[in-house]
Amino acid sequence: MVFADYNQGMKVIFLDFDGVLNSAASFWFERRFRKAHPELDDLGPVRETLCRVCTSNFQVILDHFPETKVVISSTWRNLFTLDWLKEKLASYGIDSSRVIGKTGGADWGDRGTEIQQWLNEHPEVKTYVVLDDNYIGGGIPETNIVKTSWNVGLTLPHALEAIQKLGGRKSKHELYME
Repeated sequence: MVFADYNQGMKVIFLDFDGVLNSAASFWFERRFRKAHPELDDLGPVRETLCRVCTSNFQVILDHFPETKVVISSTWRNLFTLDWLKEKLASYGIDSSRVIGKTGGADWGDRGTEIQQWLNEHPEVKTYVVLDDNYIGGGIPETNIVKTSWNVGLTLPHALEAIQKLGGRKSKHELYME
């Protein structure tokens, strides 16, 4: 069931995995780590791993907005069940109780169109942000998108940008690097 803050409406994050919660860099790290530790042969496929730094950066957003919900818009939504995805997120320290669903059906449609369809079905959503490293399309305004990079995933500056797009004030924890 979806609950909304009736004063401000519901806030939602549409979440991609590849290029947001993991990256080319995290996959290279994972491969090197496993090569150095062959005794850890039961960790599952590297392509199903997430990056601890990227997931921590995502949790920063969730910590800033305790009421915000998460909708999976990643292609992972077509590969795994919602319960599996929530368990994966929880295993990396993400509050998976905030995940309320996934976009689209069992096809590989246009993400922007699927996000807009989900929003049309949930008029209680007043504020949202899309975290993705790919082109979104579907008429989703750039003001609602935080575009990450497949090379590095969700960085702290991306997390701070998402916080602002969700209505947060500029953080007093601004970065001291550019």
